Amino acid sequence: MLFRTILCFLLVGVLGACSSDPQESWKPKNLLEYGIPISVNVPDPDSVIINKDDLGPFLDITVDGGEGYYLQIYASTAETTDVARLKANQLTMAKDQPYFSRIVEEEEAGFIFENQIDSTSSYGFRYILVKGDQEIVVRNHLSRLFTLPEIERMYKAVKPTEK
Repeated sequence: MLFRTILCFLLVGVLGACSSDPQESWKPKNLLEYGIPISVNVPDPDSVIINKDDLGPFLDITVDGGEGYYLQIYASTAETTDVARLKANQLTMAKDQPYFSRIVEEEEAGFIFENQIDSTSSYGFRYILVKGDQEIVVRNHLSRLFTLPEIERMYKAVKPTEK
């Protein structure tokens, strides 16, 4: 009887550990040193690869956190502080893509969408922030295809946390 009880507790513990969301262990990475005043949660701050390209009117920053995590962040001088208008522009650009299928989720400052190529679905997102005089657009990097769970984790990782 005691053996069965111990075995049950061990089994529940192992199953609980397997089902936990890996995103819960992600840590914030401050990107101020790269020219943008935001933090994003990353799988491992010590191994994430960040590249910055200064393209004149805007900064292009990539954050590569490995499998299932690759961000592209564009920062430029804000033409407006109206996040709804900025998001509407990004929404139009996403819908104008040839493989755009549908909006999966939409919020005040961002959205997740689906692309459909033949029978294959891939997903993307945009999240818009205005910080000081900067307009910042965070999105998935285009060099990889992402599943909906991967996109949802990245989308959640770039949203500012409530303080």
